[in-house]
Parts: sequence; structure tokens; C-alpha cells
Amino acid sequence: GQVRTVCASQLAGALNEVSRREVEENVTIAYEPVWAIGTGLTASPAIAQSVHAYLRAWLSEVYGPQVASQVRLQYGGSVTPETVDDIMACPDIDGCLVGGASLVADKFSRIFNFRQIAPVIPKVWAKEVLKCNNVLGESPIWSVAQQKLFWVSSSGMQLWEWDLQNQARHWQFSEVLGCIAFMHGGGILLGLEKSGLCEFDLAANTFSQICAFEEGLNTRPNDGRCDRDGNFVIGSYNNNHRGDGQDLGGLYRLDGQDGSLQEILDYRFRCSNCICFTPDGRTMFFCDTPTRRIYTFAYSLSGVLSDKTLLWEMPNHLEGGPDGAQCDQRGYLWATLSGAGQVVCISPNGEIDLEVMLPVKSPTSCTFGGATLSTLYITTRGPDGGGLYAVDLPTGIHGIPEPSFGSMNQTVSSAAIPARQAFY
Repeated sequence: GQVRTVCASQLAGALNEVSRREVEENVTIAYEPVWAIGTGLTASPAIAQSVHAYLRAWLSEVYGPQVASQVRLQYGGSVTPETVDDIMACPDIDGCLVGGASLVADKFSRIFNFRQIAPVIPKVWAKEVLKCNNVLGESPIWSVAQQKLFWVSSSGMQLWEWDLQNQARHWQFSEVLGCIAFMHGGGILLGLEKSGLCEFDLAANTFSQICAFEEGLNTRPNDGRCDRDGNFVIGSYNNNHRGDGQDLGGLYRLDGQDGSLQEILDYRFRCSNCICFTPDGRTMFFCDTPTRRIYTFAYSLSGVLSDKTLLWEMPNHLEGGPDGAQCDQRGYLWATLSGAGQVVCISPNGEIDLEVMLPVKSPTSCTFGGATLSTLYITTRGPDGGGLYAVDLPTGIHGIPEPSFGSMNQTVSSAAIPARQAFY
């Protein structure tokens, strides 16, 4: 529990009166856990990456991002042929110090030649930060103004809120809650299975209907996010898609000014996911999960989506399918792979830039949060998951503020229906 405090103290002492230029050009920093010295034990890749990420963040805070990116960070905790691949896949570890038993010719050769085995995709490891026991966690959104995370337990029929410090709280509803968004001026937009798209007043603990959603179909709201202009784009879910395989669901845009609902995709599908937008708002991501393919579309405020382009297809060796996703400040997509136990960061060219590994099988969605939007928060589902997971991302990667649904000129309201509030 004292690793960061001790490392910060050692760095401050060792680099006292060392100039910014000297640090950038001449300094290499090595870290070895005390308990690994002479024991043959080694830190897990997750532990090693976590400490090195902190070292890089400390350097960035003291000397700036440019210097932090140039300093070489070495890990020296009993590196072996069995651990070197995963250690060297960590984005904040630039090299390893090899000694002791690993200097045996065979072992040293295998360590030295690790790059010849396979291309290295950087990895980081998420850990559970809140035991919320969600049946199906989904739709995380981060409020910059409130410094709080909101998300849903979809089939658990709950809306959750957490400030990262105190106890989380949740509101219990009486129907499946597919997704949420912030509303301009306060409140939460809800995608409810029976009541449709609704405005929820957290203070009054009531919601009122904005509009119905796919009445007459065996579908429900599933995945959705606000575009950069304050409209809510939402896709549906065929409740029986595993049984009938039918493409019933549609993709819609709820206008942030007049509350009208317009279908914006010229084909139907089974299970909407990966809905999010590039920083400039001109590209939208989308996936029909059973197809295991993520597409980009040209997005505009009028008409339907256009220029459908395959971005990435989930490889055959991975189980499951793409679920919820979010886009970072670079335009890279972070997609949860439900069933495969990971989140992948996909470049605009369709290449995997980084993998986030989880100890549970089914992450469901993700978003960026924290004071600098540089922590990735990940919802999960049971039976082995259900908790909220998080990981600090490598230096230079962060999200952008979540847009809010625009002010409504007019809404079609039904009688406000109370929701039960609970604390966890």
C-alpha cells in the first residue's frame, strides 16, 4: 500500500536539482520490488504496469509529458522466459533488467529474443473498484461537472451513481433499463423497455415520457449515446434474437430540440452496440453484436448514416462479441468484448493498439472518467462478473467530456412514475 509513496520519495530525492533537459536525455529509471530481490519471485504484469504507469505519471506531473515519454523505465523483478512476453507488452515498461538465475545461457537467449516470437500488443490490467453485483452492467457515462460516474444494471432494472469515494447509490425501477444519457440542465435520459425514452428527475425521484420506442415489436432500447450536438442516438435489441435470429431492431436519433425520433440506419439488426462518436462528431461507430463486426459511418445531423466501412472484425479465436464502446481524444475506439474478458483499443486503421485484460469473462461497456478523463471504467455482467472495473491508461490517452441531451422545446409527458431509491 506504500509503493507509490515510497517511489515518489525516491524519485524526488534522486532527481533533486537534475535539470529537465538532463532527465529527458540521460536518465533511465529502474524499478524492482523489494520482495523480488534475490527471491526469484516476480511481479505480475498487472502489478508491474501499475507501478510503471505511476512512475511515468509522476515524471509527467513534475517535468511535463514530453520528458516523461522520453525517460526509459526498466523493470528488474526477476524477469524469466515465462514472464518476459507479458512484461514487455506493458505500455509503460521500456525494458527489463536481467540477472541472477536468468543469466544462464538458455534462459537469457529466450528472454533476449522475445520480440521474435510474435508482435507485441501492449496490455494493461483492470481491477475491480466497486463490488456492485450488477446483473448486467451497461451504459457508463461520466459527469465532468459532478465528478460522478453513472451506469445501469440493465436487467437488474437499476440506475447507479458513484463519486469514486463514498458509497455508491442506486435507483430501482420496475422495467429493464437499457441505456442512459445526461440531459442539459440536469436529469437523466432513460431508455426503458416499456415506457420508452424518458426524462428522470433524480431529486424528485420521478420520470416522464419523452416518446414511445418501437411499439408493437418484441424489442427494447439497448445501446445509446449523445452525439456532439446534443441529440441522442439509440439502437434497439431483439429480445428473442438468439431464438428467432430476426433483424427487428432499428437505430434512431432523438432530436435534442423538438423531441422527434428519426430512424437513421437503412437496415435492421438484432443487437445494437458500440454506438459512439469521434471527437469531431463526423464519424459514428456501430456494431450488430452477433455479426462480430464493427463499422464506421459518416454521420450528419440530417438524413441517414452513410459510407458504411468495416473497421474491425473479431477474430475467430476469441469468444463472444463486441459490446459497448467509447472513443478517446485521438479518435481511437475502445470496445468491450463480452465473452472474451477484454477491452480492445482499435486505431482508425483497424489495428489493435492496446488490450485491457479483465479477470472476468464479460465486460459490457466502458467510458473515460476521473479528474483528467484518463481512467477507463468498465461495466461487467454475471455470473462471474457484475462489478465495476477500472484501469489508469498510459500517459497521453484520455477521453473527452460526455455530451448532454439538449433542452427540449416540448415533450409528450405521461404521469410521472416514482422509482425507488436505494443505497449500496
